[in-house]
Amino acid sequence: MNKRIKWVDIAKGISILLVVLHHAIERDVGSIYYSEWLIAINDTLKLFRMPLFFFLSGLFIYSGLGFDFRSFFDKKVKNLLFVYTVWNFIRYFFMIFVALLPLGVEMNLTRILTLYYDPPIYWFLYALIIFSTITYVFRRKVWVALSLALVGYSLSIANGNHHNPTFLDE
Repeated sequence: MNKRIKWVDIAKGISILLVVLHHAIERDVGSIYYSEWLIAINDTLKLFRMPLFFFLSGLFIYSGLGFDFRSFFDKKVKNLLFVYTVWNFIRYFFMIFVALLPLGVEMNLTRILTLYYDPPIYWFLYALIIFSTITYVFRRKVWVALSLALVGYSLSIANGNHHNPTFLDE
């Protein structure tokens, strides 16, 4: 049985709470729940929220790097694929049967597959799957893995998917 590491569990909880806080902050200026200082705090936490999540996710990948690929896949990647698939199924069920079909949106195989492979809300899961796989494949050539990470990060900035906290923009 694996022994839990208390500080890692606490840090995971903090990371989850920061993500929930991010999604719970009201940004509608007309709302009675709108608050400039909460938005400023939330924007500042962008520096920590997802980097903490990915740091914690990467802490234990080393333990699987000595496995053959099948064992590595079973222990590190398969669970992420399972979660990704289950949550996508739940999301798509509601999206198709509760939102799109009642509005008369025509569904076809292409649209359904697009919903599966292009879900912006689960980007962190497929990022972890890709990161884990690249780390395993290039485990003996760390500079290649780091270069690919840097290229991926640079592409996200060039694509406009990177946002600085408000105070850094001023």
